[in-house]
Amino acid sequence: MENKDIEKLTKLAEQGDATAIRELADYYFDEKNYKSALDLYIKLADQNDAEVLRRIGFCYHHLNDLKKSFEWFYKSAELGNARAQRSVGIYYKTGKGVEKDLEKAVVWYTKAAEHGDAPAQNNLAVFYGNGDGVEKDRKKAVEWYTKAAEQGYAIAQYNLGCCYEKGEAVEKNYEKAVELYTKAAEQGDANAQCNLGYCYDNGTGVERDYKKAFEWYTKAAEQGNKTAINNLGVYYRDGTGVERDYKKAVELFSKSAELGYVLAQRNLGDCYKNGTGVERNYDTAEYWYKKAAEQGDEYAKTQVERFNSERKFQELVKLIEQGDSDAQGDFGPVKKVTVKGTNSDCRDLGINTIWFENYTLRVGLRCGYSKHLTYNKDDEAFECEMNNLTLVVDGKRIKNWKVQDLFTLIKECGLSISDLDADNEYRVDDVVITEMTFEDNNGKTYEMDEDLLEMNPIFLSEMNELLELCDDITLGLIEIDEEKVAKLESAYGIKAPYELKAIVSQSDRGILARGVSAIATVLNFDDMLNVDVDLFKKKGYIPVMMDCWEQSYFVYSPKTDTWLNIEEDGTDYFEDDSLCTVLKVYDGDVD
Repeated sequence: MENKDIEKLTKLAEQGDATAIRELADYYFDEKNYKSALDLYIKLADQNDAEVLRRIGFCYHHLNDLKKSFEWFYKSAELGNARAQRSVGIYYKTGKGVEKDLEKAVVWYTKAAEHGDAPAQNNLAVFYGNGDGVEKDRKKAVEWYTKAAEQGYAIAQYNLGCCYEKGEAVEKNYEKAVELYTKAAEQGDANAQCNLGYCYDNGTGVERDYKKAFEWYTKAAEQGNKTAINNLGVYYRDGTGVERDYKKAVELFSKSAELGYVLAQRNLGDCYKNGTGVERNYDTAEYWYKKAAEQGDEYAKTQVERFNSERKFQELVKLIEQGDSDAQGDFGPVKKVTVKGTNSDCRDLGINTIWFENYTLRVGLRCGYSKHLTYNKDDEAFECEMNNLTLVVDGKRIKNWKVQDLFTLIKECGLSISDLDADNEYRVDDVVITEMTFEDNNGKTYEMDEDLLEMNPIFLSEMNELLELCDDITLGLIEIDEEKVAKLESAYGIKAPYELKAIVSQSDRGILARGVSAIATVLNFDDMLNVDVDLFKKKGYIPVMMDCWEQSYFVYSPKTDTWLNIEEDGTDYFEDDSLCTVLKVYDGDVD
């Protein structure tokens, strides 16, 4: 409307021309100048025009006078204005401008719905679907969704699509759901766009198409749909339908998480925990896990519990390393552990490590290379003596530990003895532990009480593969190749312990049985595949053995008295002093 027309209408309105007043009020209303529109509509209120009364209520609503807004909406609704009836229903539903009353909301939604108002039909369907103010009736909900959807109301099309996708009060029909989502999505409904993207993402009711899924997720995300924003983050994180971009994924997860989407909060926690697309930050990871946990996410709850446990765990580890544990008592550092019990099959008794477990944290008693196992087939009893034990806490080896350190960790961190080995491969269900005794450097002993023994300690089995190699060999019948033992001792200046003497003859190389729990090949440098042997030769290392189960090699430097544990693929190596107290290697030239 041009200025001259506005001026003309204004003059007429000031003279009391009802037609001019209405036309000018409608103009201001359309321009969202609700104060000027209200001043003019009020002059027409005594005409009892239902639409004028509704617009007065609408103006008061936008001027934040909800009580007056409700009063005028109610006057219009009583005159049969469907949109005003819907507004009255909304006010009763929300309790704004009037006391909340869901049953009255249903009454007014019904009046508007029966007049054909599509939004009211959709709202009434929601009430029937949830049982708000009326007995729950999903069938009626679908009926009202259908009426609204047939009028092209996008929200109802989306809601009806959800019913067909989930099979709520209708036979599940993914194709119908996609059809409805598409109609709503093309009208710009963000929820429908997101769901349509999900259908293309998963091939639900339509052929899988990551490109189209990405397009619809993007349209929904541009409207602030938090689910779509998170899903785009997943696409960038995984490189699905788009080039992988971890930083972009974190950006999207952050945006969705700030909007309160629980899966995004969880995903963002994972990114900060793992350093994916962002610098690793455990405090920030824990913050987002807590946000997700507050919304009931079980995975996030587990992560929060793990962080709490890890924090306490590391505090205890520090105390143990410093020797300041409250429960040290007068029991000295553990020298030996003896375990007794029964088992029906000696092959289950390849004792290597006892693992205690709390989520992904592990506490282990690692024996290394010094142990002695006996087994009596008549009464199925076994006894295992393990020396030179190391307490392994969260991957860190702690020497000179005391038995109370282990018990403190068990008590404070809620640890339980694991029924799986470190690789989650071996399970031994019929081992019965009757006694576990710890001995310190002074010969003082401590016997684990029955409560701890009843936690079902499991001992890892590696006997099966050894027996496959050696066919008929059973405990006590392992063939000793004294010549190869002597050759080994002579070549490397080693005094072989009990385990190194159990060398089983096989081809020219020989197999070294570590007790009865693992095997290794006696090495020379030519046997070390994928390893830059010149590097280790130059540093003065000599090869000693290959650990077949750990997939690594052990080499030793007489000059520096240093052991290295080399990964079999040659990609990594680290210092490993677990053999030093067992294999006594002396200076000497070795080819």
